[in-house]
Amino acid sequence: ASLSDGAITVTAFVDEDNMASDSATLVPTQQSVKAYVDSQVVAQDDGIVRAAITADSSASTFTIGAIPSVSGRNYFANKAVLKVTTAFAGGSVDGFKITDNESSETTYITAAQADPTVTGTYVLDLGMEALTSGTTLQLDAVQSDGSTAAVATSGAVTVTVEYVYNT
Repeated sequence: ASLSDGAITVTAFVDEDNMASDSATLVPTQQSVKAYVDSQVVAQDDGIVRAAITADSSASTFTIGAIPSVSGRNYFANKAVLKVTTAFAGGSVDGFKITDNESSETTYITAAQADPTVTGTYVLDLGMEALTSGTTLQLDAVQSDGSTAAVATSGAVTVTVEYVYNT
């Protein structure tokens, strides 16, 4: 049996979560449509990497998150928001850097632009700096020279990096 409106003839219903048959005559179940949409939404890029970081005398470098790696896309760092909720102390900490984990270690913010020893929210323009596809961004606690690692004994910050991409 089939159903037709004169232009389209439906031949069957199908339970197919990936829509692989790509048919003009099959109607997917509600569950199949939901499963397909959910799988596509999960795969979308929201343009944000974020991490909550707490210093505890064990490290000077903290992972923020990875930039996606999608063929044909160019990624650019837009802005960073650092919300210092507990002032950093110890280890001669005087600033932050946001870098990538590539061998060239591109620096996106420098120590002078955010003071981890004072609570507050810092919004930093990253100047649409090109990001390496698939790179992992990290927050480095540094001393006053902006490059020497500092291992803070205490402190907490939430770091959000916003990025955009084009194809």
